[in-house]
Amino acid sequence: MFVRASRRPIPRDASQYEAIHQANLHYVECFRRNVGLMRCHFRLKDEDELIAEVGRSADNAMVERVLARLRREGQLGLWDAEKLKLTIFCLIGMVDELLLKIYGQTQPSLAAFQARPQLVASTVSDMWFSTIYGSQSIEGIAPAANLPGLRRVD
Repeated sequence: MFVRASRRPIPRDASQYEAIHQANLHYVECFRRNVGLMRCHFRLKDEDELIAEVGRSADNAMVERVLARLRREGQLGLWDAEKLKLTIFCLIGMVDELLLKIYGQTQPSLAAFQARPQLVASTVSDMWFSTIYGSQSIEGIAPAANLPGLRRVD
């Protein structure tokens, strides 16, 4: 929750990528600066229900923010609702695990990225953007393609 509370609001007129990147850069910086707290959270959430609820609440709020943005953009109907929700939770989990490996567990093959938060945030943002919005571009290029996650809107 401290992550969201410490971030300046992202303007509603920010581009899709800009909004994603600003949020991810802030999260990467918060994780990096508070790695001890984040490491404790991820380890203790399996042992303490209150700590687990803090994480679940943050994840649920993130999902709702993404859904609200897609709704405002008129793009929510392009997705199967259940698949979209699961996709967002997958992205959240992948980012958390990556940041834990980079900053919290010092995995040797990822240690070089500790001092490169911009690169980490950009890479994660590219993944978010291509997953949430990229498949729509593919649909526009190849409308006959059978793309999981998209349902045809006629």
